[in-house]
Amino acid sequence: MSESREPVRELLKKAYVRLLCRKPYTDITITDLTAEAGVSRVSYYRAFNSFEDIINEISTDIYERMSKDFLPLLLGNSEKYVKAMISGFFVRLKESNIKNFPQENIRFAFSVFSKKLKLESSTSSGIRQKYSPIINVSILLAVARKWALSGFEESEEELSDFVYSAIAALR
Repeated sequence: MSESREPVRELLKKAYVRLLCRKPYTDITITDLTAEAGVSRVSYYRAFNSFEDIINEISTDIYERMSKDFLPLLLGNSEKYVKAMISGFFVRLKESNIKNFPQENIRFAFSVFSKKLKLESSTSSGIRQKYSPIINVSILLAVARKWALSGFEESEEELSDFVYSAIAALR
């Protein structure tokens, strides 16, 4: 196994995402994962109890980044700024490895993230604070999922306008 300064948990998470680009998530084994990450099985079991733990940690990382950087933008700010942020999200999605994911992995990734979003949003107080973020991000994720599965047919700007108009209608 290779020596790395990067923490084993991070190596395993990155390896899992790389494997998702090449094969269905149901076909990924611990042997595949440890070989891809360059770590031993013992290291895997010290870092995680199951694939579910890795998936939950990856979705938590994504959720925390979105919560910090993106969710506040959907709750306010100017139309131009919010559209630019939504368009940026679609650009990054199109440029990401998700375009190489098998379709079942795209569905799986979005369902895991959506579950995480629902759990986190239920802890807010007040009906607007509790439900607005989940509605906004659910719209964004549903459109992003459909767009990825359909091969990125529309432009990022078209989707940005569409998502913004849907979110704005609910304000």
